[in-house]
Amino acid sequence: MRRIYSVLIHLHPRAFREQFGPEMMAIFDEMTGSQLTLLGDAVASLVRQWVFRPPSPNASVPAPVSGSPAFASLEPYRIRPGALLHGGFATAALFAAVIFLIDHPEKTARFLVGMERAAESILPISRSSLEAQDLNTTVQVPEPGADLWKKLAIAYYKFLPVIKALDIDGDYTISSRELILAPASLRSLDRNQDGKLDGRECGSAGEPTAFVRRNPVLAVVDADGNGELSASEIQNAAEALRTLDRNGDGQLTPDEYLPRP
Repeated sequence: MRRIYSVLIHLHPRAFREQFGPEMMAIFDEMTGSQLTLLGDAVASLVRQWVFRPPSPNASVPAPVSGSPAFASLEPYRIRPGALLHGGFATAALFAAVIFLIDHPEKTARFLVGMERAAESILPISRSSLEAQDLNTTVQVPEPGADLWKKLAIAYYKFLPVIKALDIDGDYTISSRELILAPASLRSLDRNQDGKLDGRECGSAGEPTAFVRRNPVLAVVDADGNGELSASEIQNAAEALRTLDRNGDGQLTPDEYLPRP
């Protein structure tokens, strides 16, 4: 066994053999257990020194580090030009293959998500990811006129507090429920608690009678046309406002309660 180990050391490059050979043999002689591990290390070292670290006539052997085996010291290493050339060719080939596959997707295998066809199994399959499905979604596109009326309603709400009070949920539509609650909504605008709404409380800044007549919501509630909403007119506000429901759907939309241009 010792002779084989000595031959392996002798096969190493001369610079390595002269520097580390005696110490490697001393460690082999002091080995008390199985010496096969050292033989394997010697073979690996032999391959590494001749294949990956070819001897260079100008290479200097580093001095051993104090307190550690000399043959464990690292030697200076420089990548061979041939290895750089081979690596460059391999990298260029890899990039060329990737670019080719990107430009020609039909050459690559297609992977489908799900099942190509349904099959009998313990767990029943109700549908396949590739199964044709009937479209049952309805997309409602508002008419151009509806958007225009809504824009007018947004501006109208700013100066007519009556409409804002009637539209409790703020969707610019006075629903059937909001029509029922119209008397209570109107009473909330009675700031002086006199039981009626004068022109100022309705939003008028000038002559109240003309202001009430220009606004359909106020005009239908003001039955006597005196420019203010009395207690009895407020009580009958729901029935009066329903007269503006031209299409009979039970609610008032902006095109029904806004003044006509």
